[in-house]
Amino acid sequence: MAEAIAKSIGSFAFKAYSAGSAPSGKINPKALEILEYNHISTSNLTSKSFDDLLYIQFDAVITLCGHAHKEHCPIWVGDCIKAHWGFEDPSSLEDGPEKDKSFQDLFDNLKRIISRFDELIQSNPKLLEKHIKYLEDTFI
Repeated sequence: MAEAIAKSIGSFAFKAYSAGSAPSGKINPKALEILEYNHISTSNLTSKSFDDLLYIQFDAVITLCGHAHKEHCPIWVGDCIKAHWGFEDPSSLEDGPEKDKSFQDLFDNLKRIISRFDELIQSNPKLLEKHIKYLEDTFI
């Protein structure tokens, strides 16, 4: 969801990528449903592995995986800013209103922090690491 939200902002300040350590090959249907409900394009979204992004040189990598599945979020990139904003993963919840609300809450939180991230970087891109830390302290 974070990649789609970031792309929907249309920022010139950063590019967002999403990948996982063991991708299933398909995007969670509930995530797609929530994105579409919130008028975010889901076209061109794919399930990607970390290996699919090895060719990119990053200025910063922010992992977002929560601890719902005790998944390890490896920081596999070279010398760049690294942070972890641990959002809970609602995918393990039983289908129903609680799962719907959890996905919508995740969407709202991601949209808020990504939008603020874009504003901060555009205002002063040289403070990237400070912006990341500020958002972690403020939103997470």
